[in-house]
Amino acid sequence: MSRADDIQQEQSNLKRELEALQDQCIHKKQHIKFNSDKSYMWRCYKCNKDVRYPTSDELHKFIHS
Repeated sequence: MSRADDIQQEQSNLKRELEALQDQCIHKKQHIKFNSDKSYMWRCYKCNKDVRYPTSDELHKFIHS
């Protein structure tokens, strides 16, 4: 295998490991962040998973705080 193949395999393994970690997390503590899709999301502090979209009220409080 080439070095590129090794890197792609490692990326794939790490992605599966991250998904397993995020699936096991209970997302107890969250904060609002601007994500790569250019939208605001509640994100888990522990596993960095985008959990849900904030409500209009939550977003308003976040922007004006």
